[in-house]
Amino acid sequence: MRNYSYSQGMNIERNVYYTSWREGQDNSNARYPRIEMVGTQRYSDRYIEDASYLRLRNILLGYNIPRLKMNGKYLYEGIRVYASLQNFLTFTKYSGLDPEVNSKGGDIDAGIDHFTYPNSKSFSIGVNLTF
Repeated sequence: MRNYSYSQGMNIERNVYYTSWREGQDNSNARYPRIEMVGTQRYSDRYIEDASYLRLRNILLGYNIPRLKMNGKYLYEGIRVYASLQNFLTFTKYSGLDPEVNSKGGDIDAGIDHFTYPNSKSFSIGVNLTF
Protein backbone atom coordinates (compact mmCIF):
# COMPACT_ATOMS: atom_id res chain seq x y z
CA MET A 1 0.00 0.00 0.00
CA ARG A 2 1.45 3.36 -0.96
CA ASN A 3 0.57 5.95 1.66
CA TYR A 4 1.36 9.56 0.76
CA SER A 5 1.66 11.44 4.03
CA TYR A 6 1.00 15.11 3.60
CA SER A 7 1.63 15.86 7.25
CA GLN A 8 3.88 14.65 10.05
CA GLY A 9 6.88 16.43 8.52
CA MET A 10 7.22 14.02 5.61
CA ASN A 11 8.15 15.18 2.15
CA ILE A 12 5.98 14.57 -0.87
CA GLU A 13 6.92 14.16 -4.48
CA ARG A 14 6.73 17.20 -6.72
CA ASN A 15 4.26 15.54 -9.10
CA VAL A 16 1.97 14.70 -6.14
CA TYR A 17 1.91 18.36 -5.16
CA TYR A 18 1.18 19.62 -8.67
CA THR A 19 -1.44 16.98 -9.48
CA SER A 20 -3.42 17.27 -6.23
CA TRP A 21 -6.81 18.93 -5.88
CA ARG A 22 -6.65 22.64 -5.01
CA GLU A 23 -9.53 24.91 -4.11
CA GLY A 24 -10.32 27.61 -6.64
CA GLN A 25 -8.84 25.73 -9.58
CA ASP A 26 -10.54 23.69 -12.25
CA ASN A 27 -8.88 20.40 -11.45
CA SER A 28 -11.81 18.15 -10.60
CA ASN A 29 -9.94 15.27 -12.25
CA ALA A 30 -6.96 15.66 -9.92
CA ARG A 31 -4.99 12.50 -9.34
CA TYR A 32 -4.47 13.14 -5.60
CA PRO A 33 -6.73 14.58 -2.88
CA ARG A 34 -6.28 18.04 -1.36
CA ILE A 35 -3.08 18.48 0.63
CA GLU A 36 -3.73 19.58 4.21
CA MET A 37 -1.62 19.96 7.32
CA VAL A 38 -3.99 17.73 9.31
CA GLY A 39 -6.76 15.30 8.53
CA THR A 40 -5.27 13.61 5.49
CA GLN A 41 -4.71 10.27 7.22
CA ARG A 42 -8.22 8.97 6.63
CA TYR A 43 -8.89 5.33 5.85
CA SER A 44 -9.06 4.77 2.13
CA ASP A 45 -8.24 2.15 -0.46
CA ARG A 46 -6.91 4.87 -2.77
CA TYR A 47 -3.28 3.76 -2.52
CA ILE A 48 -3.75 0.01 -2.28
CA GLU A 49 -2.16 -1.86 -5.15
CA ASP A 50 -1.05 -5.36 -6.03
CA ALA A 51 2.49 -5.85 -4.72
CA SER A 52 2.99 -9.44 -5.83
CA TYR A 53 6.44 -10.11 -7.20
CA LEU A 54 8.92 -12.73 -8.33
CA ARG A 55 12.54 -12.12 -7.34
CA LEU A 56 15.83 -13.78 -8.21
CA ARG A 57 17.27 -13.37 -4.72
CA ASN A 58 20.53 -15.34 -4.96
CA ILE A 59 22.43 -16.53 -8.01
CA LEU A 60 25.75 -18.31 -7.52
CA LEU A 61 27.86 -19.50 -10.42
CA GLY A 62 31.04 -21.42 -9.69
CA TYR A 63 33.63 -23.57 -11.36
CA ASN A 64 36.02 -26.07 -9.77
CA ILE A 65 39.35 -26.07 -11.59
CA PRO A 66 40.83 -29.57 -11.84
CA ARG A 67 43.99 -30.32 -9.83
CA LEU A 68 47.26 -29.73 -11.64
CA LYS A 69 50.02 -32.33 -11.31
CA MET A 70 53.66 -31.34 -11.74
CA ASN A 71 56.67 -33.62 -11.11
CA GLY A 72 54.37 -36.27 -9.64
CA LYS A 73 52.86 -33.89 -7.03
CA TYR A 74 49.71 -31.85 -7.01
CA LEU A 75 50.35 -28.10 -6.83
CA TYR A 76 47.07 -27.56 -4.97
CA GLU A 77 44.11 -29.54 -3.70
CA GLY A 78 41.48 -27.37 -5.29
CA ILE A 79 40.63 -24.03 -6.82
CA ARG A 80 37.09 -22.74 -7.03
CA VAL A 81 36.21 -19.54 -8.90
CA TYR A 82 32.75 -18.06 -8.32
CA ALA A 83 30.49 -15.06 -8.89
CA SER A 84 27.43 -14.22 -6.83
CA LEU A 85 24.47 -11.88 -7.39
CA GLN A 86 21.94 -10.91 -4.72
CA ASN A 87 18.55 -9.24 -5.31
CA PHE A 88 19.54 -8.95 -8.94
CA LEU A 89 16.17 -9.04 -10.67
CA THR A 90 12.57 -8.44 -9.57
CA PHE A 91 9.46 -8.90 -11.70
CA THR A 92 6.53 -6.81 -10.42
CA LYS A 93 3.92 -4.25 -11.44
CA TYR A 94 4.31 -2.50 -8.07
CA SER A 95 4.88 1.23 -8.57
CA GLY A 96 7.10 1.64 -5.51
CA LEU A 97 10.80 0.97 -5.21
CA ASP A 98 10.58 -2.49 -3.65
CA PRO A 99 7.45 -4.57 -2.93
CA GLU A 100 9.21 -6.40 -0.08
CA VAL A 101 10.04 -3.50 2.25
CA ASN A 102 7.85 -1.45 4.57
CA SER A 103 8.42 1.84 6.36
CA LYS A 104 7.63 0.87 9.91
CA GLY A 105 9.33 -2.50 10.22
CA GLY A 106 6.55 -4.19 12.19
CA ASP A 107 3.95 -6.73 11.16
CA ILE A 108 1.04 -4.45 12.03
CA ASP A 109 2.31 -1.80 9.60
CA ALA A 110 3.40 -4.20 6.87
CA GLY A 111 2.62 -2.87 3.44
CA ILE A 112 2.97 0.83 4.24
CA ASP A 113 5.64 2.29 2.01
CA HIS A 114 6.86 5.88 2.44
CA PHE A 115 9.47 5.44 -0.30
CA THR A 116 11.61 3.22 1.91
CA TYR A 117 15.01 2.32 0.51
CA PRO A 118 14.86 -0.95 -1.43
CA ASN A 119 16.86 -4.06 -0.57
CA SER A 120 20.37 -3.53 -1.85
CA LYS A 121 21.74 -5.37 -4.85
CA SER A 122 25.20 -6.86 -4.59
CA PHE A 123 27.70 -8.52 -6.87
CA SER A 124 30.73 -10.41 -5.62
CA ILE A 125 33.44 -12.53 -7.16
CA GLY A 126 35.91 -14.78 -5.41
CA VAL A 127 38.46 -17.54 -5.50
CA ASN A 128 38.82 -20.37 -2.96
CA LEU A 129 42.26 -22.01 -2.86
CA THR A 130 42.93 -25.26 -1.00
CA PHE A 131 46.53 -26.42 -0.55
